[in-house]
Amino acid sequence: AEQNQARALLDQALDGLDEPRRAVFVLYEIEDLSLQEVAHALDVPLQTVYSRLKSARARIEDAFRAAFDPYGMPTSAQGGRG
Repeated sequence: AEQNQARALLDQALDGLDEPRRAVFVLYEIEDLSLQEVAHALDVPLQTVYSRLKSARARIEDAFRAAFDPYGMPTSAQGGRG
Protein backbone atom coordinates (compact mmCIF):
# COMPACT_ATOMS: atom_id res chain seq x y z
CA ALA A 1 0.00 0.00 0.00
CA GLU A 2 2.82 2.40 0.88
CA GLN A 3 4.55 1.71 -2.42
CA ASN A 4 1.33 2.43 -4.32
CA GLN A 5 0.90 5.67 -2.38
CA ALA A 6 4.48 6.70 -3.14
CA ARG A 7 3.99 5.93 -6.82
CA ALA A 8 0.78 7.95 -6.91
CA LEU A 9 2.55 10.85 -5.21
CA LEU A 10 5.42 10.65 -7.70
CA ASP A 11 2.94 10.66 -10.59
CA GLN A 12 1.22 13.70 -9.11
CA ALA A 13 4.55 15.48 -8.58
CA LEU A 14 5.58 14.72 -12.16
CA ASP A 15 2.27 16.12 -13.41
CA GLY A 16 3.16 19.34 -11.60
CA LEU A 17 6.40 19.78 -13.53
CA ASP A 18 6.58 21.60 -16.81
CA GLU A 19 7.40 19.44 -19.83
CA PRO A 20 11.14 20.27 -20.06
CA ARG A 21 11.81 19.39 -16.40
CA ARG A 22 9.58 16.33 -16.49
CA ALA A 23 11.33 15.02 -19.62
CA VAL A 24 14.78 15.37 -18.06
CA PHE A 25 13.69 13.79 -14.77
CA VAL A 26 11.97 10.83 -16.43
CA LEU A 27 14.78 10.14 -18.89
CA TYR A 28 17.49 10.34 -16.24
CA GLU A 29 15.86 9.01 -13.06
CA ILE A 30 13.36 6.52 -14.48
CA GLU A 31 14.65 5.54 -17.93
CA ASP A 32 18.25 5.50 -16.59
CA LEU A 33 19.83 7.48 -19.43
CA SER A 34 23.10 9.28 -18.72
CA LEU A 35 23.02 13.07 -18.55
CA GLN A 36 24.85 13.20 -21.86
CA GLU A 37 22.26 10.89 -23.43
CA VAL A 38 19.45 13.06 -22.07
CA ALA A 39 21.07 16.18 -23.53
CA HIS A 40 21.42 14.47 -26.90
CA ALA A 41 17.86 13.07 -26.86
CA LEU A 42 16.37 16.45 -26.04
CA ASP A 43 18.84 18.41 -28.19
CA VAL A 44 19.75 20.79 -25.37
CA PRO A 45 23.10 21.73 -23.82
CA LEU A 46 24.36 19.51 -21.01
CA GLN A 47 24.26 22.43 -18.56
CA THR A 48 20.55 22.84 -19.32
CA VAL A 49 20.00 19.19 -18.41
CA TYR A 50 21.83 19.70 -15.10
CA SER A 51 19.74 22.77 -14.32
CA ARG A 52 16.42 21.15 -15.19
CA LEU A 53 17.25 17.99 -13.25
CA LYS A 54 18.20 19.95 -10.15
CA SER A 55 15.01 21.97 -10.34
CA ALA A 56 12.84 18.90 -10.98
CA ARG A 57 14.39 17.01 -8.06
CA ALA A 58 13.78 19.96 -5.74
CA ARG A 59 10.13 20.24 -6.76
CA ILE A 60 9.52 16.52 -6.39
CA GLU A 61 11.27 16.50 -3.01
CA ASP A 62 9.07 19.41 -1.92
CA ALA A 63 5.96 17.49 -3.00
CA PHE A 64 6.99 14.46 -0.95
CA ARG A 65 7.95 16.60 2.03
CA ALA A 66 4.56 18.33 1.91
CA ALA A 67 2.76 14.99 1.79
CA PHE A 68 4.47 13.52 4.86
CA ASP A 69 4.79 14.85 8.37
CA PRO A 70 8.20 14.92 10.14
CA TYR A 71 7.68 11.32 11.31
CA GLY A 72 7.20 9.97 7.79
CA MET A 73 3.48 9.50 8.17
CA PRO A 74 1.16 10.59 5.37
CA THR A 75 -0.48 13.87 6.30
CA SER A 76 -3.88 12.38 5.47
CA ALA A 77 -3.40 9.80 8.28
CA GLN A 78 -3.02 12.37 11.06
CA GLY A 79 -6.67 13.25 11.53
CA GLY A 80 -8.11 9.75 11.76
CA ARG A 81 -6.40 8.57 14.94
CA GLY A 82 -7.40 9.04 18.44
